[in-house]
Amino acid sequence: GEHLSQQLCQALCSLAECRFCEDEELGDEASTAAMLGECDAWFSRAAAVDASSPEPLQGLANVKLQGGDTEGARELMTRSLELWAPDCLAEESTAATGAGAAGSSETAMQSDEGAGAAAATVAATALGSDPPSFEMRIEAAKLLLEVGMYYAARRVLHGLIAENDAVFDAWCLLGLAHVHCGKAARGEGEGGQAAAKEAAGAARECAERARAVMGADFV
Repeated sequence: GEHLSQQLCQALCSLAECRFCEDEELGDEASTAAMLGECDAWFSRAAAVDASSPEPLQGLANVKLQGGDTEGARELMTRSLELWAPDCLAEESTAATGAGAAGSSETAMQSDEGAGAAAATVAATALGSDPPSFEMRIEAAKLLLEVGMYYAARRVLHGLIAENDAVFDAWCLLGLAHVHCGKAARGEGEGGQAAAKEAAGAARECAERARAVMGADFV
């Protein structure tokens, strides 16, 4: 049944992740290609078992990225987001056309500074009804940044911070996403310059929040 397929998918993904970590720990460069091939096979089988799960697609994206195929990784992350974060993907698509980047930057700045209610509003529209685990979404944000899907990454990170604003990595990644979104907006005329300035301010706010979280961890 459906539940069994989900369990099998998770087990296959776990096998692939263990194999990946095992090779990293050994540091054997000669086995990297073989390891990536094995992980690709495990994740591909998991995707075939449960087509509704974004986890194997994200795992495959990581494999592609490690193998130097950035475009392939981007396509897989797009397919993964279609399953659990279509609004994040829609924002990325809008930004890619050059439309709406200034407005989205302003919204992002408000949700950082306003925290609480504003961030929760962004999260409600950014995530599907049954999003992946917090940890998987952190990894998704990292991959999205690496493949150049900066607006989608920023939207995912807003959702994470709305759930838990005491995670150092989330604030750091959100700050980085703001920096990249600001750079992308600069070439869009007067509105783009304003968006870039707002994004820079939002990035500084994220850095301050990250420092506050780190300080709290040592209290």
